[in-house]
Amino acid sequence: MSSKYCNSSGVWESQKLNRSVVVKEPEAGFGIEEIYIKTILDQNGYDCQKISNLSIGIERSSWDAFLSAFPGYSSQTLVIKFDNLEQY
Repeated sequence: MSSKYCNSSGVWESQKLNRSVVVKEPEAGFGIEEIYIKTILDQNGYDCQKISNLSIGIERSSWDAFLSAFPGYSSQTLVIKFDNLEQY
């Protein structure tokens, strides 16, 4: 995951911010690939310069674990949680 091309100014200690938006992006394939947060957010209709309180995680299902048994293959779901500042 790379935050390259995605700069934002945050809001400090606002009670309104609670990571209200969740974007899930399945990723699978062979080898290593750089993934940009900006690309995922753009594909889902969000402007990365208008977000705050960003949290990124990885979820793996039992199916993902099974597929990862093949040499060089990786499968997981990226989970990005954030607040969309456009709504405030």
